Amino acid sequence: MKNTILISTLILIQFRLVAQDPYFPGIWPELSDEDRQLIAKRDTAINAYNDGNWIKVISLYEEIEESNFNSHKLLIAASHSYKELALLGGNRSDEFSKKSGEADSLGIELYGEKLMKDGFDEVVYTIVDTSPRPSEGWKEFNRKLLMDLNYPQAAIEHKIQGRVFVQFIVNKDGTIGGPHVIKGLHPECDKEAVRLINETSNWVPGQKQGEAVYVKIAWPVSFNIKKFKKGLKQHHTKTRGN
Repeated sequence: MKNTILISTLILIQFRLVAQDPYFPGIWPELSDEDRQLIAKRDTAINAYNDGNWIKVISLYEEIEESNFNSHKLLIAASHSYKELALLGGNRSDEFSKKSGEADSLGIELYGEKLMKDGFDEVVYTIVDTSPRPSEGWKEFNRKLLMDLNYPQAAIEHKIQGRVFVQFIVNKDGTIGGPHVIKGLHPECDKEAVRLINETSNWVPGQKQGEAVYVKIAWPVSFNIKKFKKGLKQHHTKTRGN
């Protein structure tokens, strides 16, 4: 029953992420007109990049950069466009160079260094034929998350429990990139959840039409004080036994 609820929750999250992707328009009618305008601007900026219109790219990017409608394509386009304008010189050259670095850094934070390096033409999928999975299997993966968890002392003292949802990219080679919190619990718990996911670098990549592809997924990291203390007790017992 718990597994069914968890899978249903993850599917819902995945489809909500799809709703923010211009390649799957119209799935979630509750998107506001403003949201749709932001998505349209993002598409237009990407098309402008393909046409070499650097000024139009950064003009549109600056209108939407504070929104949740980023993509690795947009950030690559913005970084490169700023860089091209900086190379032209002028009194804004230093500003453009700085903004190029900021867009690139944000891309690495959200999507990972490999995807940002592999380039603009790569597609990040949300729905694939074969989903990515940890090489050791889900059961062992979840066991390791529990055993490797360093429950923040401040969260224990204040009896903070719940789940942190971390979104990340599973790369074509099974490494991961860009783990970041999309639904947090407590600053220290959020930080710990990202650390745990960041250390799970050995995945079987997702596939579409028989080919390994980039896949964006979200996964919950649970913070349960009772289970954490039980895990510590079992670990200490096992250690003494060895």
